[in-house]
Amino acid sequence: MNIKDIKVTYRSEGPNIKWSYLKKLHPAIPTIWAVINFIEQAFGTIVRGKKHTIPSTEKDITKLRQSYADSKIHETRPGRVQRATEKANDVNHLGIQQLSVGRFWATWNHDHGFKRSLREEWTKSNPETETSGSAESPSGGGASPDEGAA
Repeated sequence: MNIKDIKVTYRSEGPNIKWSYLKKLHPAIPTIWAVINFIEQAFGTIVRGKKHTIPSTEKDITKLRQSYADSKIHETRPGRVQRATEKANDVNHLGIQQLSVGRFWATWNHDHGFKRSLREEWTKSNPETETSGSAESPSGGGASPDEGAA
């Protein structure tokens, strides 16, 4: 146990922790470590390393794959019966069903199904073209007489 454990690992108040709180927390840190180690061994959770070394992605992935292979959670076991309470909901099917049967489309059409204008209104944003007195082309562009002389 060290200051890092107190101020960083269990940073309930960060690096500016008060000494009174530090005195209160200090005796619990070995217990917290014991619980973490017990959970790690009991459930085989993969957590960050406990050493100051450069992380190795290959080793971490190998360890994760080995953990999945050892747990055999992705293998079918004969004789095991799945209860209705264990079955996961098919969220894609339920969502599509709600879209097609529910009030979604009626509400959407009500909120979005109105006529819209096709007329486009353009405003001049350049104050220089508004006062220049140049002739505008029929398309609405502000072409000057010099541009068309080429």
